[in-house]
Amino acid sequence: MGRPKPTRPETPEARTDPLSVAFGRLVGKGPPIATAFSPLLWDGLATLALISTAAWMAHWTWCTWPDILVDFGRELYVPWQLTEGRRLYADIEFFSGPLSQYLNAFVFRMFGTGFLVLVTFNLLLLTGLLLLLYYALRQIAGRGAAFGAGMVFVLLFAFGQFVPNGNYNYVCPYSHEITHGLLLSLAALVCLWQVRRLGLPAVALGGFALGLVTLTKIEIFFAASTACLAAVGLTLLTLRPGPARGISVVATFVGSFLLPPLLAVGLLYRVMPLAQAWAGVLAPFHTGASIGATSLAFYRTGMGSDDVAGSLAVLLRWTGYYAMWIVPSVFVSLACRRLGGHRNLIAAGTFLTAGSIMSLLWRGIGWGDTARPWPLFLVVAAILLLVRFIQFRRDPFCADALIRRISFVILALVLLSKMALNTHIYHYGFALAMPAALVLVVILWDWIPDLISRFGGARRVFRASMLVLLTVTVMAYLYGQNQFLQRRTVRVADDGHGVIRADGYGVYVNAVLDQLRRTLKPGETLAVLPEGVMLNYLCRTPNPTAYINFMPLEMTLFGEGRILSDFQARPPDFVVLVHKDTSEYGYQFFGRDYGQELFGWLTRNYSPVGGFGAPPLQDDRFGILLLQKQEPGSVLPR
Repeated sequence: MGRPKPTRPETPEARTDPLSVAFGRLVGKGPPIATAFSPLLWDGLATLALISTAAWMAHWTWCTWPDILVDFGRELYVPWQLTEGRRLYADIEFFSGPLSQYLNAFVFRMFGTGFLVLVTFNLLLLTGLLLLLYYALRQIAGRGAAFGAGMVFVLLFAFGQFVPNGNYNYVCPYSHEITHGLLLSLAALVCLWQVRRLGLPAVALGGFALGLVTLTKIEIFFAASTACLAAVGLTLLTLRPGPARGISVVATFVGSFLLPPLLAVGLLYRVMPLAQAWAGVLAPFHTGASIGATSLAFYRTGMGSDDVAGSLAVLLRWTGYYAMWIVPSVFVSLACRRLGGHRNLIAAGTFLTAGSIMSLLWRGIGWGDTARPWPLFLVVAAILLLVRFIQFRRDPFCADALIRRISFVILALVLLSKMALNTHIYHYGFALAMPAALVLVVILWDWIPDLISRFGGARRVFRASMLVLLTVTVMAYLYGQNQFLQRRTVRVADDGHGVIRADGYGVYVNAVLDQLRRTLKPGETLAVLPEGVMLNYLCRTPNPTAYINFMPLEMTLFGEGRILSDFQARPPDFVVLVHKDTSEYGYQFFGRDYGQELFGWLTRNYSPVGGFGAPPLQDDRFGILLLQKQEPGSVLPR
């Protein structure tokens, strides 16, 4: 086997960055400055195009990103309450790490509480993530593949809405812990890629960033830690430092990794007992273990383990579909070895032929299953890269290039573990499947064409076919997204701090908000069950209890008895019942299939004062019911 083709030409200048080469030229060494800066110019143009596309996507999807009732209300309510003096884990029960909520609370304190304030901050973070992704991709692939993968991220993941609910994008995510965790994971990995060049400072920065990931979500930390350990371990294997140097690297990494959680414990300890502070920092790990011990249908379906045989059948069927497209493209590309100048003509013909085929087939393709075989592809890629690493581990340049590729593939692969047999880019896939999608683009646009070229084939012919595949896939998803965006016609105001574009449920939300704003007196409180804390935020009325959601997951994690005791100790003045079918968890309706004790207490202590739509929690019709605390004996009719 030949040497692995490096991302850049294998010259001394290629082993450093353009800025370093330019500096060398200024002191009389290296190539001309224009040559040194040409990569920066092209990379600058690529990033400008990516940011411009992101700006267009933001304009197209403006303020449609959150769901008006599900999930994102928590991401507004919790930091708002933290600015009001409440404490995470003490006054508000929470099952993820503290980093994201306190960061968002800091943003609210600095710039005011508001929907658009958080949106603006998230758009800045999204820009940073996009730049970091492009840089990371340039370390494992060529400029064209990095640009193409960046475009896939912007068009499909950054603002994506492929299910009726919003929240599964990087502007208004269902959980900031997952988007912040991804950004920090990538930062940690990129830092650890610089160990050979920067030494212990790179180790310290990478360990510190990974330590911050512990304060987000367990599934992100699991993937990031696996990838980072692989990067550090393989780097040490190639460097072969002495015992003293090796110990210093490990000690620096471990020490910097432990610093963020210890700092978090210290900061929480200022406002709560030490045991509670530790419990808060370790909340992601406790939640992960607790969810793993439950049998909620929602997570088995998401994993694909509810029907293993069926999931494997879909995976293998889609593997066959990919093979039917890729294998002929490889053969055609290899058949062009002796055609010389005709390769451009063949590439153009391939593009037109493939485009014609896709134009006939795309409407009949079940695009939702596009990502099913990605875990299999990543496993194969990881194995092949490890084999190559073993072969070239003594060559510093080749080894470093392979370490970057291996660790990025590992990050992408482990992130898919939550949906291993049911991989998709919608729902949780906007984050968990995103790196895998980018790796797939790199494989199709860079790694496979490099192999074809090594055997004398025409890489441009293969790329013409892959360009059609990638373009049609992106366009098909954007077509589906447009269908959901067209339903977002109802404007729901955030008290002068922006307008959320909602679907038909927004009509009911506006109606109940109007009545709440007329009815609520200063100092009165409100609880929304089983889900809909967005109402608390929009009318700026707190829930006096420590609990936010009352879905099957929360009832399982926190215990119905504890929740009921809190309601009895601190009963809200008003309660809103919002219709929610939770059959995906294995329990259809709150009060009938789960939460019966809490619902029974509500029926004995609250009476209806307003209804909007159909009676909630009865059948498949949507409705909202407003209840007010009454003297004992009032009965809520079913």
